[in-house]
Amino acid sequence: KEINEILVLMDTENDEIEKKIEAFDFIPIFEETWKLFRFFITNNQLSFFSDLPEHLNVQMNKVSAKIIIHNLLSNATKYAKEDSEIVFEIEADNQDYFEIICTNETTIENIQRMRNSEQLFNAIENEGGYSSGNGLYLLRELSEFIGGSYQFNIEDENVVIRIRLPYNQDYKGRDKA
Repeated sequence: KEINEILVLMDTENDEIEKKIEAFDFIPIFEETWKLFRFFITNNQLSFFSDLPEHLNVQMNKVSAKIIIHNLLSNATKYAKEDSEIVFEIEADNQDYFEIICTNETTIENIQRMRNSEQLFNAIENEGGYSSGNGLYLLRELSEFIGGSYQFNIEDENVVIRIRLPYNQDYKGRDKA
């Protein structure tokens, strides 16, 4: 289902995406998406902590929001060290933008794999086989496409991905598709 939503979104013209912007609470979208990863979190003996506002009303393309959350959680659960923790925070104290911060502890090898995955179609070998390697690339591109930003930082053995998104997605006056 997620792949089909991504493909439909990628095949959609800017004007069509603009028509699909809707008002919704971002928090239930997060809660619905993170439930998909509970098995992986438990199976890898990870701890998961979230710090979220009770409600976060936004106006954007809902599929974009789901894809961003899904890729953040997918990356964190895939690369987290066993017996470590994942921290997922949403800071909503800015008037125009909110920030999603996802932090997880990982290995030096995984950090290199993630750095390699910031380019499109860069298949990455991992313990379970191969990953398409497009998760971080898609996070960056989609965040920028809807008027936000993406940062990938390494702090010791922690990966910190910070996504900044507008409360109200607006395409007017934007050059980049």
